[in-house]
Amino acid sequence: EIQTTLMEKADGGFRYIDCQLQILKDSASTRRIRKVLNKLPSNLEETYSEAIERCENSDYSDEAQYILSWVLYAFEPLYMRQVAPILSIDLE
Repeated sequence: EIQTTLMEKADGGFRYIDCQLQILKDSASTRRIRKVLNKLPSNLEETYSEAIERCENSDYSDEAQYILSWVLYAFEPLYMRQVAPILSIDLE
């Protein structure tokens, strides 16, 4: 059921499937998984919008915004090992 739903909504997009699997892995029960599957975003843009919204509503919204600005303005894609030290930089 999970595979079928993800394949239908992904429309060939691996990144979409990867993002949804990250959400599904936190679902502890079959009931929760079905609920998440029924509410999956219809495309990758909506997936990213929901992720940003979750960050804005979390206790770590300042950190998320800080890292996102580094990622957006980087000259090349950043790896996780490059992103982690960014949090230790205090620009204030």
